[in-house]
Amino acid sequence: MDQLYEAIGSLEAVFVDSDYNLSPLVVSGETAATLVQASFDPPAPKKKKKKTKPDDRHHSKKTKPARAPPSVSVAAASQLGEGRVVVLSDDTLFIYEANATDNNDNGAFLAAVFEYLGGPNSDTYTLHLGLCAEEDAWLRANSELVDRFEHDDKCSAITTTTPSELDGLDAGSVLVLALGNLESWYDTKAPQECEDAIDAVRRWVSEIGGGVLVLGNGWAYRPLVRRMFERLLADTGIHLTTESRDHCKLSVLESAEAARESLLHVEAAFECVSDDAAKSEALASACSTLRLALEAAPLEYYERLQEALGDDAFTINPTPDQPFDVDHHGNERQRLAACAQVAWASVAPAADITAHPAHEFFPGAVPDDAEHLDAAIVIDGSYAGIDPRYDGDDAKEPAWRSTGLYAPAGETITIAIPDECVDAGFVVIIGAQSPVDFRSYKHWVGVIANAIVKERTMSLLVNARVVHCC
Repeated sequence: MDQLYEAIGSLEAVFVDSDYNLSPLVVSGETAATLVQASFDPPAPKKKKKKTKPDDRHHSKKTKPARAPPSVSVAAASQLGEGRVVVLSDDTLFIYEANATDNNDNGAFLAAVFEYLGGPNSDTYTLHLGLCAEEDAWLRANSELVDRFEHDDKCSAITTTTPSELDGLDAGSVLVLALGNLESWYDTKAPQECEDAIDAVRRWVSEIGGGVLVLGNGWAYRPLVRRMFERLLADTGIHLTTESRDHCKLSVLESAEAARESLLHVEAAFECVSDDAAKSEALASACSTLRLALEAAPLEYYERLQEALGDDAFTINPTPDQPFDVDHHGNERQRLAACAQVAWASVAPAADITAHPAHEFFPGAVPDDAEHLDAAIVIDGSYAGIDPRYDGDDAKEPAWRSTGLYAPAGETITIAIPDECVDAGFVVIIGAQSPVDFRSYKHWVGVIANAIVKERTMSLLVNARVVHCC
């Protein structure tokens, strides 16, 4: 990996159009390191008209300048067995004409990435654009950068491959997989066939020593396709988050050592939050990294955060009269603990969860004499009559259907579903509030329960976690 950093360390103009969204990456472990970070300008100050008396107009209080949001990782590299993996959080770094001009270093950056993925023992590499002809055609049609590599002396050919052909590829091959553009291939395959294909890619990378470039998508993705990428990236220390950022500036990190010492790396972030003397800006960056990391491994990181932050940070019992303080310049550790509690409650076994004390304020305690129901609910899973503008770009996007039932906090809800709905993309959500939403700094309520349907019968224990009471 040092060779890769030597090649990209001098680049100063890696570029992405600021209007496009980038999904932050979580980077952890001994082999993963950030290649490119995105930084942001501070939000513009709000203009407020304030009346002052003649005798104190020169003594008005000065407000603290707004702090820029913490930087995030948007490109990372890692190893998987004998092979190599690079993840770009969004395909806009690779495909769009605006990012492929001669006025930036994107071409040089990708050339260094391909050379790294081709392996240290290969003078040339073969570029394989996806696992199906449709993806190859899409990438060729949308990427001026591809044209550059057709004339690159180190690129011996640009072609495509199929999962069954992977075992015949040598270690000097580079496979490009785009998250947003496997749909045409995915829709023609059974779920097990898709998993087998991803496992074939993993074997080729880890055992034969191949290299794979994963292109994420920061503004639209299908959950089932995304799960294939999570399967692919397992054990690499790189995780694609579901959040998005825009209007950012990109910069390349100078070395693998600097990348792992950066607060963009989970281990460095844990060291920072454990340090009582950490400065506020560093602490904010570390907490931002760990809030994103909770999406990747909520159970593991919850236990580590309990040890790092202590019991006081995890004692959060807000009331309408004493809401939880979400001041932007303070209380970072307790904000992180609140996110950890919610992330843990959304995946922990029902038997391990108890109702949060604040549930009586929101969503509200259920009367003791309330009737408990055993109800059979028919869910219309079709899109008939629904305006597609309200359900994403096409009918493949997920849609919510309400049961009209109420789940009391602290009670186990058992749901039985037909066999054909098992592992078919259905998700059960109890409570419609966003699980980790501090963006408004005003109203925030934790997820009550959320589960992917993987079994015919499942039990969910409702847990109402309120961080700010209106």
